Amino acid sequence: MSTITELFASVWRNFTTDGVPESGVHEPVKSDIRSLGAAIDTQKAEAVADLAAIKALTSRPLLVFVKALDQFYVWNAGSTATPDDETVIECTSGTAGRYLLWVVSNPTPVPVLSGHIDGLTYAKNGANTIDIDAGVAVANDGETVMSYAGDTALDLSVLFDDDGLLDTGSIANGNYELYLVRNPGTEDVRPLAVVEGDAPTLPSGYTQYRKFGWLKRVGGSIVGFKTFVTAGGGLWLEWTTPTIDVDASLSTTRRTDAIKVPLEFPVFATVTVSAGDNSNNTLARVCCPDETDGAPSSTAAPLANLNSHSGAASIETKQLRVRTSATGTIAGRATASLATYKVATVGFEWSRR
Repeated sequence: MSTITELFASVWRNFTTDGVPESGVHEPVKSDIRSLGAAIDTQKAEAVADLAAIKALTSRPLLVFVKALDQFYVWNAGSTATPDDETVIECTSGTAGRYLLWVVSNPTPVPVLSGHIDGLTYAKNGANTIDIDAGVAVANDGETVMSYAGDTALDLSVLFDDDGLLDTGSIANGNYELYLVRNPGTEDVRPLAVVEGDAPTLPSGYTQYRKFGWLKRVGGSIVGFKTFVTAGGGLWLEWTTPTIDVDASLSTTRRTDAIKVPLEFPVFATVTVSAGDNSNNTLARVCCPDETDGAPSSTAAPLANLNSHSGAASIETKQLRVRTSATGTIAGRATASLATYKVATVGFEWSRR
């Protein structure tokens, strides 16, 4: 179909035969002029129909996927393009190259992964301050994604309402849990410190929250540590200077001891254990207290993970990975008395789920 511009050019052409002066001057014919109106009406009707179709299409959610190397970029858009592996676009800004393009009309919404968390590592800064890195976490409602830009020198001794970390009361020695909290009205997201085992006292307006960290304060100062993200958004906390958490003897009766880990939920602790005695060749087992209490053995379950021989150099030292109980304890038992039983906690891994 000719465009309206082309129709007007034909009706009001300069010569009877377009482009041929010898054919004489062309006088517009009235019937040709009237036909322009019909052509305009036809194309107007088609344009209105197209606009209605586009409006109907773009009122539905569309996703456009652009793949570059091993990354996917996703955004809302409106398009009539169909999925086609050979549809490509050229990048005009950013990284140059060719990109495959898919457009999915009215896709099934992808739910937020309840429990998702990433980043939000943190480390000691000063006696009562910490630095927290950027990260995201899904809130307690299972769908709100809280995004935090990170900050430095956040003060555990200062209340949240005064731009500190503490939810309520005054700072003391002990363990603290770290939360990300969000105010739905202002969309403000900030960290909050809560005494371990207590329900968080949420600041006014902050109704969404998620636990993401833990720390220990002893002798008026936060115990030195660093944290790292593990697979699936988990957290590895490593003590800067490990200390002896258990210094005792071990016998044929199981004992349980708290170590330097959270006391309100289980984690996988990495511990260095020394055990031995000058008088006995002894097997020992260090494990989670949730495990059935069984005598260590070299032949029968649950077997053993320490073996001390009698003599002056009888101390055996091993690094073990042990899941703690929900109260932060590990268990130990030997086949005979051991005068030496020491445990130093290197760090722990927590899934943050």
